[in-house]
Amino acid sequence: MDTVQAAQHAFEAGIEHFKREEYDQAIACFEQGLAWATNQANRELEAHLRLLIGQSAFELDDVPRAREELVQAHELFRQLGDRSKQAHTRRELGELTFWHEQYELAQRHYRRALELLQEIESDDIETLALIHTRLGAIAFEQEELDIAHTHYQQALACYHQLGDTVSAANLLIELATNVQPEDPNRARELFEQGHLLAQQAGDEYLASVALHGLGVLAADNGRLDEAVSWYRQALTLKEHCGDQEGQIFTYLALGAAYRELGRIDQARAAWQQALRLAKHEEFEDVVVVVRALIESRVEDWLRS
Repeated sequence: MDTVQAAQHAFEAGIEHFKREEYDQAIACFEQGLAWATNQANRELEAHLRLLIGQSAFELDDVPRAREELVQAHELFRQLGDRSKQAHTRRELGELTFWHEQYELAQRHYRRALELLQEIESDDIETLALIHTRLGAIAFEQEELDIAHTHYQQALACYHQLGDTVSAANLLIELATNVQPEDPNRARELFEQGHLLAQQAGDEYLASVALHGLGVLAADNGRLDEAVSWYRQALTLKEHCGDQEGQIFTYLALGAAYRELGRIDQARAAWQQALRLAKHEEFEDVVVVVRALIESRVEDWLRS
């Protein structure tokens, strides 16, 4: 096998490892191809390989390597005048910084990616949806609510255009959670819409998150019997889809609602379920909190 064939074979093997989420093996293969591309001064192939290595390193949480490769890939694509790939690489840099809570830097990457896509009039709706979703989340972090709503609405339009009901439901539920403190009525509408879409998509996890959110809104408004109903519906779905972590917090909320209703035995029974699950998941901080609730005195509840 000559060097060209070897490089091609390494590239194809790397792609297969990448698809199977075998990122260490993918990087090893891509590095073989990169050595050949660098030796041949093939900048286009080098750029693509560095992008793939950067994505693989990101998946392995090797942040320095991911950043180094993505920055080099972006510079090569810039030299080649490939604005589409520049946007792609900027999006990946945005993801790298977003998930490590470097929100201002992530925002710059996403905005530049958006500018590049607009310059070439790209029809990459999936990338546009992701970028607007992330920019919306960052705007909420920065308490720029109007900007956040604008980005979320743009992302929602993209998901509808794609027919991606699950992502649309997830976005509506995320938006509901964010607006809940300032506008509970709007949050209720959004949770209801998200729940409906999640049901249509058959996504029990997202449907349960929406139901839990409706329960919190009802409890905050003093509608405790309604809150209990929402929480119980959420628990049914969470149990069915195996969301044990979600069950913990819904049982905690259910117990709090029972406590406010004066239904002492039911409150403690709900918290016992939360305790059992928290122990199983090894959430030690949660275990401490739940035990304190279970051991608290009824007279302390009345004073609170």
